[in-house]
Order: sequence, then structure tokens, then C-alpha cells
Amino acid sequence: MVMDLWVTLEELYQGNFVELFRNKPVAKPAKGTRRCNCFQEMVTRQLGLGRFQMMQQTVCDECPNGKLVNEEKLLEVEIGAGMKDGREQVFVAEGEPHIDGAPGDLNLKIRTMPRHVFERNGTKTDDGY
Repeated sequence: MVMDLWVTLEELYQGNFVELFRNKPVAKPAKGTRRCNCFQEMVTRQLGLGRFQMMQQTVCDECPNGKLVNEEKLLEVEIGAGMKDGREQVFVAEGEPHIDGAPGDLNLKIRTMPRHVFERNGTKTDDGY
């Protein structure tokens, strides 16, 4: 999951910590069971001398039931002094969750808010000066 994080030119120049509140769906257990969406594995069975049969088999018949509940989560993002526009900060396992698997990563793409007075025109590393 990729989201834009808009920051000021001053924050990119001086550095800052930005607190970001987000409602994150979290998987919680629920009553009962549900149909299995688990992975399947290949099973080889010998039918006779020199004869084999291969078939797919689900790992389990039923999985415990689950539901997604929104929880407010605080993320603290460090804006490094001199950070470039477009750089991504990765938060491992902070993305959207899945009932049948682990949550993905949350990538925050740093974006510069437009200003009328100043604008960034390259950096020392960009133009070689």
C-alpha cells in the first residue's frame, strides 16, 4: 500500500518528526468457523507398481472465523534533513491485513507541498555542485 505524505519545504530542509494517526483494520477472532481459503499442497499417491497419482489437497477443512476491526494507530515518521521529494518510507506489516495472511507493508511517499515564495531546484547531489 502506497500513500502520499505531504510535508513543507521547511520540514524537508530542517528535518522533523510527523505524527500520523490512521485507522487500521486489525484481524480479531470471531465465533464459529468459515470455509477454508488456505493454500493447497500437492500429494503423491502410489496406485500400484510403477503407477502414481498426483492431486491437490487443501491443508485444512475449516479455519477459525475472523473479523476486521478498525483500531486507531499512531505512526511516527522521521523526515530527515535534506530528504528528497518522492522518497519512500517503509513501515513493515502496517499495510492492509488479510484474513488468510499477514498484513502487507505501508509505504509513505514523501511529497513537498507547493509554495508561492520558494521552491526546491535540485540539491548538491543532484547537480554536482
